[in-house]
Amino acid sequence: MQGFLPTSGGDGGSDSYAMGGIGNGDALVLGKENVQTFAPIDDAPFREKMTSQAYSMHSANLTANSFKPKNTDRSVAPAPEQSKSMIPELNEEMRTMQESGREFSTLRREGMEKRNDIESTKSKAIFHVVGRVPLHLRMETYDYYDGISLISASESKEPLQCDLVEEDELHWLEPHEQTAYDFFSPEETHVLKIVGVDANVIPTPLHWTGSAIKDVNVRNFYREGQYRVIHLDRDSLPDLVPIHIRSRVLDERYFDGAQVLYSGFIPRSNTLPDSPEMERIKKLAIRITAGCTRNREKVNPIVNYLREHYQHDNEHQSTDSGEFDKTELSISRFLFDTKSGTDYEFATATMLLLRSLNISSRVVSGFYVDPDNYDRKKDHTSVYTNNIHFWCEVHLGGNVWNTLEPTPGYEKLAPPLSFFERIQYACVLLIDWLSQHLLALSVFTVCVGSVFWKRRPVMAFLWYWDLEVFLFLVAGRDFETRTGTDLYPSIN
Repeated sequence: MQGFLPTSGGDGGSDSYAMGGIGNGDALVLGKENVQTFAPIDDAPFREKMTSQAYSMHSANLTANSFKPKNTDRSVAPAPEQSKSMIPELNEEMRTMQESGREFSTLRREGMEKRNDIESTKSKAIFHVVGRVPLHLRMETYDYYDGISLISASESKEPLQCDLVEEDELHWLEPHEQTAYDFFSPEETHVLKIVGVDANVIPTPLHWTGSAIKDVNVRNFYREGQYRVIHLDRDSLPDLVPIHIRSRVLDERYFDGAQVLYSGFIPRSNTLPDSPEMERIKKLAIRITAGCTRNREKVNPIVNYLREHYQHDNEHQSTDSGEFDKTELSISRFLFDTKSGTDYEFATATMLLLRSLNISSRVVSGFYVDPDNYDRKKDHTSVYTNNIHFWCEVHLGGNVWNTLEPTPGYEKLAPPLSFFERIQYACVLLIDWLSQHLLALSVFTVCVGSVFWKRRPVMAFLWYWDLEVFLFLVAGRDFETRTGTDLYPSIN
């Protein structure tokens, strides 16, 4: 039973070292040498040249096929409680990131090619994931939206303090970070089997707690770019070498008991495009969250509103009709007119709705590990170029962020079930199965009950029938002996 009973590394048998979950053997998770379903191996040498350019294609799309109005002098406006003295600094930071070329336009010119790197049909997988899914693997974050483009965040000014810790024949890069809240599930391990990612960013969940690559035992081989985005100090990730990742999941079941939640304030994560359109967006956010008094009560209604009232359609991309005004926001057409759009439009809209209520948030891009791509025989989930995805993150307070998934059809990874929760889940599955076969079970129960109720006559009949058969056979054998004939050749 998927998610309930442990399995071995993938050969169909059982293993005392197997982990509970989606079928990960201990030999696989701990990265030992006798991995059975692992095409990439820990001892494979690093290769300097990658054969696939999946994520580099996505990175190129940050600036390609984009529409920019003639007047690009856009700026950010502060949130209501934000000091106006911060505006020059934030605008300068935004301009710096714009000049770096790391931005993603939410508009396309009419007649331009669609997002081929994201919307292409499945081809060769770019990597495989062993472990529980669905999973959001981060590659890049966006702090600013200037009304047209999402602008990539700058590198972290306060890098994580990390050490290399040797364990299970691997050297784990482990961050030392005190969190404001302790809502995390126990650690779990995923293994990335890289086939071809032409980027040096390690795809990791938001709350990763360790990363290890066989024979990488030097701390300065890793470096941090954006917050909690780890790079290898080389041009690209090595293919045919597994990357082991430990991470935790925020357990939102404990959120209701929080004293303070979604109360943190980060200036760059609260900036808004300087446009009168923001007033319409704020009114929509207030209408969605009517009756909610605290910030933590406003987040889920906004996410659920987008998931329930808007349609995900990557073919329906916002385009420039030639009449795009400087003060108009590209996301306004999605929110108020078409109500159908791409994942990056869902993520951007979520960010703006939250920020209009003074809730710090940002957009993230990376890979969505889709459970539909799980290969039971090989015991891994393949990731293709069309699994490049955009979502949103919201600031809880301190240094804790939470993943939000506003796009319909995509789900978040839930915390692993405890032992008693697994028992409860199994009971629910059993009750569901019984309800689906109620008629057959009723007939069977009536028949068994009738036999039990009339067991004495039934047993007497069976005994009498068996006796009659026995006497008949004895008489037949006696007749054969006397006459020399064979009455029962099939019984001989």
